[in-house]
Amino acid sequence: DHWPFMLQFQEVYKIKDTAATSTYLGALYTGDPSGIWTINCKNYIKAALLQVESMIGCEIRDSVTPSATADHPEEDTSEILDNHRHRQYQSMAGMAQWLTTLGRLDICYTVSSLSRFCSCPRDGHYKRMVRLWGYLKKYPDKSISIDARDPIYAPDHANELQPDFADQYSYASEPIDAMFPEPLGAELATTIFFDSDHAHDKITGRSISGVVTMVGRTPVIWKSKRQGAVQTSTYGAEFSAMRLATEEAHTIRYMLRSLGIKVTKPCRLYGDNLGVIQNATIPEGTLKKKHVALSYHFVREAVSVGVISAFKVDGKDNFADVFTKPLERNGFMYHTCGLLWASALWPYICKK
Repeated sequence: DHWPFMLQFQEVYKIKDTAATSTYLGALYTGDPSGIWTINCKNYIKAALLQVESMIGCEIRDSVTPSATADHPEEDTSEILDNHRHRQYQSMAGMAQWLTTLGRLDICYTVSSLSRFCSCPRDGHYKRMVRLWGYLKKYPDKSISIDARDPIYAPDHANELQPDFADQYSYASEPIDAMFPEPLGAELATTIFFDSDHAHDKITGRSISGVVTMVGRTPVIWKSKRQGAVQTSTYGAEFSAMRLATEEAHTIRYMLRSLGIKVTKPCRLYGDNLGVIQNATIPEGTLKKKHVALSYHFVREAVSVGVISAFKVDGKDNFADVFTKPLERNGFMYHTCGLLWASALWPYICKK
């Protein structure tokens, strides 16, 4: 009933309870160190729903997706909320943001999109926020699995050719901290899916970047964010998203090494824009868009030193698509069921 390593810690430190953790910061943990764990937010969702329904004064209707297909809340021109409903909106947004942090990555895009309006939300934004909670009400039991096995969703690249960037980036190297602990155990595969939605924002013209980082079969980092500047082409928007994915690759490799985990193989990046993948991985590729020069060289330098290797994936199989736009129900479910289990007790993975 007790974890052996916790008993060892107890010999050195004062530990109040050495039993397996079940709940922490609103998340429910199931499983054990010898098997597959899951992280589930259903208890937090149920408690939050009671608070939300009490706050708005009515029962929330179920919704099959967190956002309406092709919705653009930035175009909403409905009435601005009064102070009372404004505070309600901020409260619902805050709880939804915490759920995203706990593991409900399926609402990441919607939460990011609606949180932009917390300073001055409108009635239409309020209704969209209630719809988000209707989705959580219908699907409270989705879980992240903690699974160190190699990914099942990425193809094998055993015979891939390693590009030679020696002439262009001979100065480049991956920094290795001398204080990293000695690595133990088998190496864990790291995979990142990235995508962008060019000129997504109808008001500012800015694009959306989406990134999901996987260690083994477990999503560990997910992001949906507007790009910092307007990109005049899909190529530029995709390269900006790839730069964000490359930054995450540096981050996850440093983190794993800090935990004493072996990291020798490149992190695999998957995107659905062939031109960007080719320009990032072919040494003879030329920079045709000068406004993406920093992203271009940052990504190619990471390829040259073995931090990342980049590959083309079909758009329908790109998990990051769910972080860049509100998808129709079938596409949304197809991606999210590949990232989340349907429940903590009955693991379910969609068959492609």
